[in-house]
Amino acid sequence: MASPEPRTQAIIKRVQANFKDATTDAARQIIGEEVARFLREGAGAEEEDISALEDAIRNRLAGRRGASGKAERLAAKKSLFSRDEWSQISLYVAFMAREDEKRTAAATRAAKREVNAQLQGQAAEVAQRKRVEKEGKKAELKTVEAELQQFEKERAAEQQRRATEVAKMRTEREAQLEEQANRKAVAAELKKLAEEEMSTRIALDLKRQMEAEAAAKAKAKEDLKAFLLSNEVNKKIKEEEAEKERLQDLEYMRQQAAQLDKQERERQQLLEKVKAVQNRQAADAAQRPPFKRWVDEEIIERQFREKQEALAKEEAARKAAAAAAAARFRADVAGQLEEKEAARLAALKDKRAELVRMMADLEVCKKTEAAAKAAELAKMRAFKAELDTQIDDNQARRAVSAMSETERKLNAKLLREMEAAGAAGGIPAVRGAPVRSP
Repeated sequence: MASPEPRTQAIIKRVQANFKDATTDAARQIIGEEVARFLREGAGAEEEDISALEDAIRNRLAGRRGASGKAERLAAKKSLFSRDEWSQISLYVAFMAREDEKRTAAATRAAKREVNAQLQGQAAEVAQRKRVEKEGKKAELKTVEAELQQFEKERAAEQQRRATEVAKMRTEREAQLEEQANRKAVAAELKKLAEEEMSTRIALDLKRQMEAEAAAKAKAKEDLKAFLLSNEVNKKIKEEEAEKERLQDLEYMRQQAAQLDKQERERQQLLEKVKAVQNRQAADAAQRPPFKRWVDEEIIERQFREKQEALAKEEAARKAAAAAAAARFRADVAGQLEEKEAARLAALKDKRAELVRMMADLEVCKKTEAAAKAAELAKMRAFKAELDTQIDDNQARRAVSAMSETERKLNAKLLREMEAAGAAGGIPAVRGAPVRSP
């Protein structure tokens, strides 16, 4: 027996590893023969094929030639497929049907991917539209905020203007009050001066009275002196009293003169102060504009109230106009928002209807695909059952009805395609099977 090829020898060693009890040369020879037959017949590389090979080896090692049970049935199928051209054609047709099914499934998946891409694009478009609407609303909000800020600035400027006018009127009022206080001070000074003049006149009258009294006293003294002169005893006493009275009169006159001088000085000082105040007021009045002149307080209060009422009316009118403008603006914005929302809802409804229609189409496609798959599966099962029946019949007859030359010529193209597919490894069961050229 010729030595097997290195690749065949490697396969034999791997198969021998599954039969640890086969240690004799005869057992190894049986394993080698079965592996060589398996490779020669091109039984395939599926697990069922390997199991059939192991069953055949196990049967021969047990002293039984051939196969039985499931292994026998599978071996018969492999043998029948390897020699029956009709079975090979049927297998090739089934293979092509599976290939068509794969292509159909690939096309369906591509259509699904396209639909998903469209849905994603539509979702992205909706999201973009929402972002644009959101940005538009933000811009409108910024515009409204800017207008409100401008309104606040104008109101602050108006309040500042009113505060300036009030401060100006307050300053004028304070100036008038200051002038009034100055006038009151002048009046008080004049009153004091008049009182001092009255005191001076009273003092002069008192001085005259005192001088008259002094003259009367002097006359009385002269009379007394004349009387005393007649009395020498009292002469000395009279002289002492006269000297004493003279000294008293001199002291009294000195004190009276000092008092009068003091009153005169105070009167002159007061008069100078009054003149200075009058001169200062005259100079200040000459420098002030005409409206700075004295105005009656009732007139000032009335004008102030009228001005405040006019400002209040103006402020109320301005607020009413601003409120009306804001209301109109809010109404316009609300109308625009309602229109945009209605348009958006209509677009969403249309998009939803389109999506529902597309989903319905997808559901129909899925149902159609499922029905097609079920029909194809039933067809394949029926074909397999029919093929099993044919195999059973052929196995019972132990003979294979070969394809006639005429049939081979009629199916020449199909046989060539099957041979090319088997050579390319597309159909494992056909791979390596002998196909006679027509």
